[in-house]
Amino acid sequence: MRNIRKIAGVILSAMLLGGLPSLAWTAAATLPQTIDSGPGAMSWTVTNFGGTDINGVCDGLSDGMAIDDATSANGAVNAFDTAYQVYIDDQIFIAPDPVDRSANVITAGPIPAGAPNLQATVEYLFSDRVQAARIRVIFENASGNPIDTRVDIPVNFGSDANTAINATSSGDQIFGINDRWLVTSDGVPAVAPVNSTVFFGPDNPAEKPTATTQTVCEDDKMSTEGAGVSFNVTIPANSTRSLMFFAGLGDIEGLDNTVAGAIANVMMFDDPATIDNSLVDDLSGTEWEETLNWRYIRADAIGIGDGKGGSNGCTVQGSRAADPLFPVLLAGLSLLFFYRRRLHKR
Repeated sequence: MRNIRKIAGVILSAMLLGGLPSLAWTAAATLPQTIDSGPGAMSWTVTNFGGTDINGVCDGLSDGMAIDDATSANGAVNAFDTAYQVYIDDQIFIAPDPVDRSANVITAGPIPAGAPNLQATVEYLFSDRVQAARIRVIFENASGNPIDTRVDIPVNFGSDANTAINATSSGDQIFGINDRWLVTSDGVPAVAPVNSTVFFGPDNPAEKPTATTQTVCEDDKMSTEGAGVSFNVTIPANSTRSLMFFAGLGDIEGLDNTVAGAIANVMMFDDPATIDNSLVDDLSGTEWEETLNWRYIRADAIGIGDGKGGSNGCTVQGSRAADPLFPVLLAGLSLLFFYRRRLHKR
């Protein structure tokens, strides 16, 4: 009997350590929230005061969900002066109170957005491993007809008047409509965090920006200290569709804050298969297929386990419940307890 207890204890420990699904806590929270997630000194601040006044100027008082600021891994501060607001048909997304907060994810919505029967959810995920965040805007069309809507995503960098474009995906230093990403800083060497901004994916996705801008809100004025894109999207009848963006700070990988490091590592977004797992592993294949500005690629077409990314959302590698050892361990434990009960009956 003692041996049976020992064996059962070993199996149960293995299940708890490696076989059971990881259960992340989720709680209701009121904005602003500061999320300490990522390497080194990283933190991100999410606010609901990223909106504009009646003159269309950010004032730090008007409602609107945004990433208000961030600190990079090496401790550099002032990454943003409000960023990743979501405008739907010219109306800013205002987070309801409360939002859902887990260890490193803030989810707001769904709430009515523009057209009747259209709802929107905004989700900010902050990597626990690299200097990066993922922003998703999720639309649900509950009507029997397709819905067309315009989405604007402005990003104000904290590099202020010294903002310089150091690189773009097209290979120059000019931000244009075909640039999937850009790297910006306040100089070389950088003082404020270097920003890597990723607006859409490679391989001709279903939706790409229809317009770009470098004029965004800053405090009590408009400035050319950022970058923004506009999308004209269609959400089919009785369907869900989304847009997905990524924000990188510093070198993205590692703890440094250099322009060269950012340019080298932002290229992970040139292929969905090489995006760091911490930014995409929670996405299902269906969620990838529903993402309009990224092209869904089957797992067998990219080679699971290659590079940094691995799953590309086609398989949920981050879920321990999918571990093939889990059912074996569970079955073994069940047999042991069954055998123990038989011994008691004798």
